[in-house]
Amino acid sequence: MSVATAGPVADANTAPEPPRNPPPGRRVLRTMRSVFGRPAVLTALAGLSGVLLTIAVLPPPMYADSHLVWRAAGLWPNIPGDFPALHHAMRLGTVLPTRMAQEIFGFGQTAWVAASALFAALFMAGLYAVGRALFNNVIGITAVALMLIHPYFTVVDAYTRAATNGTGGLVPDMPAAGLFSLGVAAIVVASRRTGRRQIRWLAAAGLCMGVAYLMREYVAFMYVALPVFFLLLKIPLRRLVVPAVPMVAVLVFEFVHNAIVYGDPFARLIVAGEHEAPQGGQLALREVLLGFVRGTDAYPMGWVFLIALVLTFVGALATRDRRLILLSVWFLAVWVPFTILGGLLNPVEPSLKLHIERYWFPIYPAIVVGALATIKLAIDRLGEGRRWRRGLAVAALAAIVTGGYLVPALGQVRQVHRDADWRQLRAWLVDHPEVDVIYTDERTGQVVPFYARTESGKILWDGSFRTFRRQAEVLPAEIGHSPYLQTKFGAREHPDPADGWRMLWRSDNGVLTLWQR
Repeated sequence: MSVATAGPVADANTAPEPPRNPPPGRRVLRTMRSVFGRPAVLTALAGLSGVLLTIAVLPPPMYADSHLVWRAAGLWPNIPGDFPALHHAMRLGTVLPTRMAQEIFGFGQTAWVAASALFAALFMAGLYAVGRALFNNVIGITAVALMLIHPYFTVVDAYTRAATNGTGGLVPDMPAAGLFSLGVAAIVVASRRTGRRQIRWLAAAGLCMGVAYLMREYVAFMYVALPVFFLLLKIPLRRLVVPAVPMVAVLVFEFVHNAIVYGDPFARLIVAGEHEAPQGGQLALREVLLGFVRGTDAYPMGWVFLIALVLTFVGALATRDRRLILLSVWFLAVWVPFTILGGLLNPVEPSLKLHIERYWFPIYPAIVVGALATIKLAIDRLGEGRRWRRGLAVAALAAIVTGGYLVPALGQVRQVHRDADWRQLRAWLVDHPEVDVIYTDERTGQVVPFYARTESGKILWDGSFRTFRRQAEVLPAEIGHSPYLQTKFGAREHPDPADGWRMLWRSDNGVLTLWQR
């Protein structure tokens, strides 16, 4: 009796056929997808985009607040008690990275760019991480792509155009916003973990938020939202102690530092409490309540953030999605204390100037991600059961974004001058070692010394710059026959050839001119 078989029977002595390997090209693609699909790698790439943006924009070093951070970094830890605007010197989150850049790259322009690039990287990394953690890769990547071309991050040369204090500066708002965002992303990831893995993510969140406080003291007000975040993400409130541990450790570090450097562990808190921002009169209630509108509507395309805010709140109310509610709470955690300190408590001498756009950087990640998520949820709901509706909605949205945002934003980018005019001035100084004194206004006087040196800080021109009060009514008489470097911040009286002034040099774009009587 024969037995039927389903197929040929292999000989016992026959070796099994080895598995077939995919072609080399396909293996490379699989490896790339595996590596570049990992959240940590994509977050790092988002941060790298901030570095490349800083290099691409490359404005001259900023005056005022950024200049104070630069000076404080060079003096640390020997900060004098009469240092102007001492609160800038006390923000270790900005001062110490800047000092590290100075130690590595020298006391020149390269160190400034390196520190600025780090701050921009933190912001872009945090923006992506929040979008990815709460929603998906598409939201995170789109948020970063849109912000990379927004004028708030590209139009930052105050000598050529009205500019924000974003990319290229050493101010604390941008990196603090990025670190707080990384902390929120870590909390979201922790909500999907259990046991020790959840504890590790919560500890990482606390460290990010603690260092964000070292950069910007007002981040502490945003901690009020953490219990709400935990409730929305269904993390037991008892776990709040986990992020609190590294946050307290960071605070203790600051107390010890300030006790050694300033003789008082509470020195920063005292200085921050005494900070005032007089407005030149009493602010109306409407001005205070609309501080966010005032702060985002004074610069090119600030309306994008106003639309993003509306979309985030509309999405939260319409869908009751916990993620959108979380982002709305994030906004309120900034807006409420800022409004109180920005004039509600003291309309004559508030602690904050709400019309300054960079103060609002900590909420940009929340509302940008919220707006994109609202749009995505709306398109998904519209396309249920009807794919053609979804396709039509995506096409219409692409046309609106292209015409209403991408084209205008890229048009702004095309007008960025970088620091070409300042590099031309550097070349002129090298060619004129016989000039020993140049006069200029006080703001320009904070920038121009960088261009009397190489990018690494080596002295190229050993003359000196003497400054006078910005926007003085007339040119100071002590200028005499020394050259005068004129910029938009110079005296209201301009050099007049009829009074014996002649132009020695002019940058190609006319932003910088050198005159001599």
